[in-house]
Amino acid sequence: MDPLLVAAGLLCLAYGVSNGFHDAGVQVGNAVATRTLRRRQALFLCAGFNFIGALLGQGLLLALTGHLLTAETLGHDLLLILIPGLFAALVINTSTYFLAVPISATHCLFGGLLGAGFVYGAQPLNTDLVTDSLFRLAISPIVALLVAWLALTAVVPLLLNRAPKPVFRVFRQGTAVGTAALSAAHGSQDAQKIGAVFIAAWLSSRGNTSMDQLPGYVLWIIIVTIALAIAGGTLLSGWRVADTVSRRLSTLDPVGAGTSTMVAAVLSYLAAFVFRVPISMSFLVVGTNIGAGLASPHSRIGWRSRNRLRTLVFVLSVWLMGMPASALLGAASAGVFRAIAA
Repeated sequence: MDPLLVAAGLLCLAYGVSNGFHDAGVQVGNAVATRTLRRRQALFLCAGFNFIGALLGQGLLLALTGHLLTAETLGHDLLLILIPGLFAALVINTSTYFLAVPISATHCLFGGLLGAGFVYGAQPLNTDLVTDSLFRLAISPIVALLVAWLALTAVVPLLLNRAPKPVFRVFRQGTAVGTAALSAAHGSQDAQKIGAVFIAAWLSSRGNTSMDQLPGYVLWIIIVTIALAIAGGTLLSGWRVADTVSRRLSTLDPVGAGTSTMVAAVLSYLAAFVFRVPISMSFLVVGTNIGAGLASPHSRIGWRSRNRLRTLVFVLSVWLMGMPASALLGAASAGVFRAIAA
């Protein structure tokens, strides 16, 4: 077997584990913060539905594989771009977990591949796809904030004369359901991005240029393997990112948390199954949490708090630097890889 294909495959799996490890906190943060679920319960629920979701998003996978890579890079040289690109994405994605910052896995992946491709004088990504995806990723937290704010603004007046305990009980149940839905949506989105790169590597190692030349059993082996990697990473996750999303940026009551989680899940499903475009789960949940916090009379945003404002500025700064940092690391890794291979 081609050692470059093996290396690319192992990096795809490692990136899948890192993706689950990093993003689990985004998905379960609201459920744990409102005491809807215990941490271990939430992580097992999240892992299971991530695995299920990864098996359902083939439409996005096929769309990404069809448009992700340009014809000029197809062939054995593409593996020389994918390996350092994946390595860069893996390093940035994992390091931001320890910084306790939610980040876009798509930004990391696209940045790493673009940087590595620059070193080899090739463009591994379709320019229209990158531009379109970055635009959607940029506006997604704003749209999520507005939709969550509107949804909770409409719901709150209906609950003013009701006893808090039964209302909170219902919304905690909704948060649990929303967490499962959000996890499945995450699996359907992120597994397909990694799967598209894995498939491109497999086709490249064989000099193929068409998805029609990919055997069905190979497709399913790739999908299931990546689904297991993301689920495994989810079970290993901690509380760093969840603490940022569900406490340091905004503190939600059960009504706000349930509304935020459900809105994020609905927007994720629309992106995956209706529009078939990549979108960042982290961006969505941060946006919906802030929107719900602004709309809920019982939740707290407190932008006058210096610590909360500092956290927001730090998160936004990392978001802006995520893709350039991945591109620089991808270029540096490709340069080292090229020198070693020469």
